[in-house]
Amino acid sequence: MNIEQVIKNLKKIDGSRDIWRDIIKAFEGFSFNGVTEVTIESQMDDEIVQAFIDADEAPVIQIALDQWADDSYVVIDASQLR
Repeated sequence: MNIEQVIKNLKKIDGSRDIWRDIIKAFEGFSFNGVTEVTIESQMDDEIVQAFIDADEAPVIQIALDQWADDSYVVIDASQLR
């Protein structure tokens, strides 16, 4: 699975109560230049999440979240950074 497919999977996350599980699940089967390990880091009060997937630890995907009144999350955008 490539980055574009991961972004499609991320954009499908809607009304999640376990956002971290769902984000990790979106990366299942992912490989980038033979690398399959993904590090996910949250910034700015969990509203921006970045995924790091290669050895130089530069972010590759940025995910923007929004929290709803019922404490569930929705992915409002996901984009490839490089």
